[in-house]
Amino acid sequence: VGFGWKTVAEWPNGLFTNFKFDPPRDKNIREDYLYLVQMSFGDESPYHMSDLVLKITDEEQKVLSSLLAKPHHVLVSPGAAWPNKQLSYENLVSQLEKQSASFFFAWGTEKERALSQKLCNHFGERGELLDRLSLPLLQNLMRGMDLVVAMDSLPLHLAGTTPTPTLSFFGPSSAKKYAPIGDHHHFTQGECPYNIQFEKRCPKLRTCKTGKCLKN
Repeated sequence: VGFGWKTVAEWPNGLFTNFKFDPPRDKNIREDYLYLVQMSFGDESPYHMSDLVLKITDEEQKVLSSLLAKPHHVLVSPGAAWPNKQLSYENLVSQLEKQSASFFFAWGTEKERALSQKLCNHFGERGELLDRLSLPLLQNLMRGMDLVVAMDSLPLHLAGTTPTPTLSFFGPSSAKKYAPIGDHHHFTQGECPYNIQFEKRCPKLRTCKTGKCLKN
């Protein structure tokens, strides 16, 4: 089961699906995937997303309890798979300084770890660098936060499975398409200085040399 020829992101994908459906335009990506499943089963009944809690081990529960006992109430994930999806360091610091809370900084790669450490150093006692957490443990920690701040990245979409509000930043991808659904999720959409228009992702996402939609 997959997207039809009108909506598939990369055409070779269509060669490996037996049943293809084209979701209605202007829907969130989560609604697109739900549409695929519903159409494949012939089920068009309304769907309301229920609360999702990923299972963690007893040892991870101890770690979670220890983290939630700390005074940090905002979790920040500053990285993204593509550099053009990240705010500049200066812009991110400016955004975080608007918050009065203290921060946990999460990371997944060594480059993200270095960035998170730099942010920790900037905020001093208001910041703490997390160890590299499993996705279930990270999701459970997000559930206990007042806010999750992230780019268009895996951690943002993980936070979208929790009741916790998010603040996210989009540039070469569409917030309308990819931001978590709900009034408690807030986002900023960067503007392309080259006037490139797109519905889902900028065609220059991987090749733009300036990334000015998020760097300015």
